[in-house]
Amino acid sequence: MSLDSLSRPETARCGHVWHNWPWRQGLLLLEGLVVRVHCHSVAVGAPNRCSDSRDHGQVSCRPNRIEEQQLTPYSLAFYVDVVTTGTVLGARPTDSPDRVTGVLGSDFGEHVFGGHHMCRDYGLTEFFWERASVDLPWSGRHFSLQVHRLAYQGCTLADETLRSRYGRFAPRLRFEKLQWLLERRGVPLLEIPESPANAPYYRTFWQPDSQVAVSVIGTYGEYSTPDNLRVGDVYRIQAPMTVDEVEWRRAQVG
Repeated sequence: MSLDSLSRPETARCGHVWHNWPWRQGLLLLEGLVVRVHCHSVAVGAPNRCSDSRDHGQVSCRPNRIEEQQLTPYSLAFYVDVVTTGTVLGARPTDSPDRVTGVLGSDFGEHVFGGHHMCRDYGLTEFFWERASVDLPWSGRHFSLQVHRLAYQGCTLADETLRSRYGRFAPRLRFEKLQWLLERRGVPLLEIPESPANAPYYRTFWQPDSQVAVSVIGTYGEYSTPDNLRVGDVYRIQAPMTVDEVEWRRAQVG
C-alpha cells in the first residue's frame, strides 16, 4: 500500500494491514503532510475502511482490532534523526562526558575499565570514551543504540530524556520501515560485508555521510541471535563506522 493510496477512499483499507498502521501513521506525520490519521476501535465485524476527508484535513480509519506495543511515529523520527545526523539529540560520538550529560541527563550507569576506557549506559543509549593516561581527559570513541534490549526490557528502557521527547518506544524496530523513511529523504543505507564472526546471522548497513551503521538480524541462529527478535529486526545502531573500517571489511571478502 502506498502513501497515495491512503488518500483514495476506494483503495485505502485497513483491516488486513492494521499491524502496519502505527508506522504508516508515522510516515504521514514525518513526511510533513497536511493529512493526519486518526484510528478508532469499533465492534468486531464492522467495516474495515479508511475514508478520506480533505475538507477536514484528516483520514479516519476504523480497524477491527488494536495491536499492543505499537511503534509511535515519534520514536521512528528519533531513529531517522540518529542515522541521518550521526548524533543522539545532537550529542556526537566525539563529545566529552559533560557534553553528553548536558544532552541526555545524569541518569546513567557508569563503567570504567582499567582507567583507560569508560562507558555510560542510559538504557537504550550507550556512549564510550577512552584515554591514554589517567592524567588526560576522556576522548569520545563511539555511541550505540542497543535496540535489541527493548524486546527484553520493554518500552520504559529508553532513556528518560528520549521518552519525554518521543514517547513510548516499541520492543522492535523493523529495518524495512527505517530504510523506507531514510530513502524518502535521500539518505541511503549501503549493505557492507558482515564480520565473519557474525555472518550470516547479522547484516550491516552503512550510511556514508553520517558514518552510522545499522545491524540487522539476517537469519535465525539458536545460539547466535536473540530468541525474541525476528529476521529483519534492527539489533543495534552505532556511530561512527569509519570509511577505513568499511574498506577493511570489503577487503576481507575480496
